[in-house]
Formats: sequence, C-alpha cells, structure tokens
Amino acid sequence: MEQMVGSGPYDVLLRWGSGNGYRIPGTRETVSPPIYYHEMNHSLICISARGVGLDCLRTFEILALGRCLVTDDFGFADEFVDGVHCLYFKTPEECVDKCQWALVPDNANSIAAAGHSLFLDRHTPEKQAARILAAAGFSQ
Repeated sequence: MEQMVGSGPYDVLLRWGSGNGYRIPGTRETVSPPIYYHEMNHSLICISARGVGLDCLRTFEILALGRCLVTDDFGFADEFVDGVHCLYFKTPEECVDKCQWALVPDNANSIAAAGHSLFLDRHTPEKQAARILAAAGFSQ
C-alpha cells in the first residue's frame, strides 16, 4: 500500500508494499516506479516502515535521493544517527511527532543532507560490493 499525505512543498510520501507497481490506498490501482520516484524526489519527508523483512531497498532509495528519512530502526543505527542522518520512530505517534518537526524545511533539509552524504560515503552499490569482495578476500 502506498499513501501520500499532504500537498505542495510539504508532501510526505509513505509507501508500504512491493512489486512492480505501488498501490494507491483504498484502491486496486497502482502507479509505476517512475511516478513513485518522481513523487519521492519531490517530497520533503519520506517515511519508510518495514513489513515482515529485515531491510528494505526503499530506505536506501530515500537516502540516495537526498530526502529526509523518517523510519523505524532499519538495522543501521550504529551508522545512521537519529536526529543527524535520519529520524527514527518506535510508535505511530512518535512518527507523527518526528514528521511535524521535519515539516520545518531547515530541519528536514539538514537531516536529508547528512543522510545523503553518509549514503554516498558508505552505501552506494559500488561501495557495498567493494566491502563484500574485501570481506571475501578479493582485492580491488
């Protein structure tokens, strides 16, 4: 399920689900990945909440696009610091509080810039592949 809340410069994009299309809430309609990425790229805040899996590509999509990430703990809390690189929440109420704080553009932009910088420094596909190869004993 995908849900977009708000309009204008303060759009908040919330996406739940996976597959080739992104479901519009309350309908059977889906939107294509290009539309999804367009909406995400034009959002001030993007929320990523895990389903049953351990990790989600969506989290890194948000960081790669340089958007303010509001998320539950996605397994990288030792690297992505709450209030610096992203905003973590544990409850729906805390998610709302974090989003309200981030609706101040300076707040969201500061978090987005730091998260994007850390993503580029450590988590691009090339950097991840190099790390895996190094751990397996292959040198570059």
